[in-house]
Amino acid sequence: MPILNTDNRILSLTDKFTRDITLLGQAFNAEQEWHNIKNNQAQGIAVAKKVGIQFGRPKLEYPENFSDTYNKWKNKEITPATAMEILGLKKTNFYKMVKEFSEERGEICPHRHHYPLNQKTKPAHDYSHE
Repeated sequence: MPILNTDNRILSLTDKFTRDITLLGQAFNAEQEWHNIKNNQAQGIAVAKKVGIQFGRPKLEYPENFSDTYNKWKNKEITPATAMEILGLKKTNFYKMVKEFSEERGEICPHRHHYPLNQKTKPAHDYSHE
């Protein structure tokens, strides 16, 4: 299409102006289409949630022996690897469950010293005495 030629050396001022207006119109149309798609998507998600459709991965359930194994691990009676093997969990899921379980009990997370959500976090360093 000659009107959208991007070679500036051979275009007259009128051709450049026409090209820029055409591109501006196409950009506007593309942006409007993007907003329409996002709006339709949001409406579809709202309807699906109202009907009760769940999004995302299903929440992992604690294994039956999680509490006992957690306490043994926390008291250093077993290693983390042994706890993961007993529970049949991968490393990421094990530590995620440990964090959630300790927060539910109002404890500091033993593997990374996370503080419960209802407690303010401890500052990294206190500079008040320096």
